Amino acid sequence: MLSEELGTESPVRLLSTNSFCARAEILLPILNSLSKKLGADAAVKLLPTSSFCVRVEALLPILDSLSTAIGTKNEVRLLSTDSFCVRAESLLPVLDRLSDTLGTESAVRLLSRGGFCALEDELMAKFPDIEAVLGEKGAMRILSNPYLVSMDSSQWQEFMDFIRIAQPGDTMLYVGSILLMGKCKRVGWGICLDLYQHASQEERTRPGFEKLVDAYAHEEL
Repeated sequence: MLSEELGTESPVRLLSTNSFCARAEILLPILNSLSKKLGADAAVKLLPTSSFCVRVEALLPILDSLSTAIGTKNEVRLLSTDSFCVRAESLLPVLDRLSDTLGTESAVRLLSRGGFCALEDELMAKFPDIEAVLGEKGAMRILSNPYLVSMDSSQWQEFMDFIRIAQPGDTMLYVGSILLMGKCKRVGWGICLDLYQHASQEERTRPGFEKLVDAYAHEEL
């Protein structure tokens, strides 16, 4: 039946998902309903999401309002994110507030990040300070970076000291490298600030700065 409706690839994807298999009898009619409402591709993107499968009865009532507010594509993006599904009801007002402040696309981008959903209140309190240094787009990139949103309070303070002193263009180049962000977090942003302040122009390029961080980490081993 699934193959007839969805072809071969999609049923394989669904049936290789434990959360779908565990509730397959309940989810099959829901899959049919979602396929008619959202399209088969969108339905298949939602149902491999474990939290959506587990909470589907609670989430179905918000589908129509979400689709109206942010469009089907954005709705599917959020509801295929486990961390959003877990807290969907409490995050809907957050989505409205962020959409008013930042626009729908930016709000969806943030709320489709697991780390952001879990720490939304704490992270949004940091938004104005980051925006004052790096602008709205810069703050968005910071708050959607998994290495940065997981920092503790002392790491955040050191990071804020870093971005206030570093050239904004340099900061954004560094943030664009997930690998470099992980290295900076391990070394410590206070150390990174000291390295930056004593670096030459060439060493402040992204490759140059990464070499400085690598060299410091190697010396500390």
